Amino acid sequence: MLISDLGMPGHDGYWLIKEIRAAEKATGAAEHLPAVALTAYGRVEDRVAVLAAGFDSHVVKPVDPAELAAVINDWWKRAARAAIRRCRCRILKRGGTPSSLGRFGPFSMDQSDMTREQLPVSTALRPQVHVTGE
Repeated sequence: MLISDLGMPGHDGYWLIKEIRAAEKATGAAEHLPAVALTAYGRVEDRVAVLAAGFDSHVVKPVDPAELAAVINDWWKRAARAAIRRCRCRILKRGGTPSSLGRFGPFSMDQSDMTREQLPVSTALRPQVHVTGE
């Protein structure tokens, strides 16, 4: 997951997301990198511009930690559901039956409040923290 301020020295967040989305497209990346834009601009037009640029979420500064945590949690749940769908498809393609789809590891298919450790996500979706600037 990428969490980026829009106002950065040199290149801004719009440039960064454009480069990331172009790289995903050029490499045929199977995974979409969830991207959250942090900005001091909170008007509707600003949100529309952020989403049109390729970000998935828009969080206005000053950041409410609970709001940011909710955005991150929402993306983890989406990643888990996508991973479960991929697992279900692989089981069925290998001759499994619908009854064999009930449980994967420590959680059931319909459990939506999973902890991060329980999520069956690829290493591409695991958090990678990179802090830049001061």
